[in-house]
Amino acid sequence: MPPLAAVVLASGLAACVNHPPLVERASYVDKVDVTVRPTVNSTTLAEVVRQRMRGQAGRFGRTGAPKDIQVAVTSLHYKDPALSLLIGDANHIAAHVNVRDAQSGKSHGEFDVTAMDNAAINGVIGAAMAATQNKAEVDRALANGLARNVLERVYGTDVSKQVFAQPYAEPLETSPAVAPAAAPDAPKAAPKAAPAKPKEPKTAMAEPVAAR
Repeated sequence: MPPLAAVVLASGLAACVNHPPLVERASYVDKVDVTVRPTVNSTTLAEVVRQRMRGQAGRFGRTGAPKDIQVAVTSLHYKDPALSLLIGDANHIAAHVNVRDAQSGKSHGEFDVTAMDNAAINGVIGAAMAATQNKAEVDRALANGLARNVLERVYGTDVSKQVFAQPYAEPLETSPAVAPAAAPDAPKAAPKAAPAKPKEPKTAMAEPVAAR
């Protein structure tokens, strides 16, 4: 099965719509809040989307007015083997987004956004791929596509095309911090032996002088 990283994701950048920017160019994403509806079947998706959003947003710089982005994931669908075999299916994700100015709290706008596999393979091969795909890897791929589509709407299509055309290395995902193991207690020093008492010198017994 080919890695999902190679799957082409449906993106606003590939669409005919040219989105105008919601924020001024001299701005940066300061905070990302992600919520997931209870119907979404993934316990790690919120953190994955947050990390991908912050990673992709960092490509636009860290100067200017700070902005906060609130992402509410409304649906997540994993490619179904039966549907892939019969009529075709794909992995896809949808979210509702609100962009706010961090200092004033004023909303710059709200919108719905999606990301999906743009090159979904169906039929027998597609059904087999759907049955064996790694859902954690699917989450990362869809979250990355979602992040790019959100930022295209935030900064506009023209600016986003320029930024996303630049080389980029995916940041490593962070894991929960593990507290360092406590250092073992230093061994206690052995008690010093009491100094030996000096031996008293033996007194020589004087031999009696023989009478002459």
